Amino acid sequence: MEGSVLKIVNNVRITVHLIDDRTEANIWSEIYNRDMSDIFSIQSEVARAVARELEDVITPEAKQLIGKKPTANMAAYEAYWRGMLSCWKVNREDMEIAMEYFKLAIKEDPGFALAYAGIGRVWRGREQMGIIRPSEAPPRVEEAYEEHDPMLPYLLYPTYDILRNDPRFQEIAGKMNLPYKLPE
Repeated sequence: MEGSVLKIVNNVRITVHLIDDRTEANIWSEIYNRDMSDIFSIQSEVARAVARELEDVITPEAKQLIGKKPTANMAAYEAYWRGMLSCWKVNREDMEIAMEYFKLAIKEDPGFALAYAGIGRVWRGREQMGIIRPSEAPPRVEEAYEEHDPMLPYLLYPTYDILRNDPRFQEIAGKMNLPYKLPE
């Protein structure tokens, strides 16, 4: 899947393409032009359209998550995306900026799990860049995810990615009810 999002004032244009990864052929595409006032309805609409196209491969559990709003607070949502934009630049200064945006998102909505996942990504980025020792990231990830369901799809990858090198992996995964087991 490929896509793009363009925000202009209070409008958004979302372009989505489903690509066959074997042939790189475009299977399906759609363009959505909408008012930003209900971005979560737009996200659900796009997700449902993609799910219809992937009907044979999407799980029932994933279908249930499609309409779930991550937050009702637009300020938290915008802070989260500003944090992600900084996080993707993968340098020390932008990681610090990303952390501040994720903290702002949590201040705006303490229950916003994506913002906690963002904090986990920053800790992972700091570890990968050598800013912190590998042993420093796992406890921070545990703290970030303490109050949230780690089974949410957007929390699974950063959680696993950070914790997989920790010698206490199985213990932490069990405590957090994660579906991970390291190979024997």
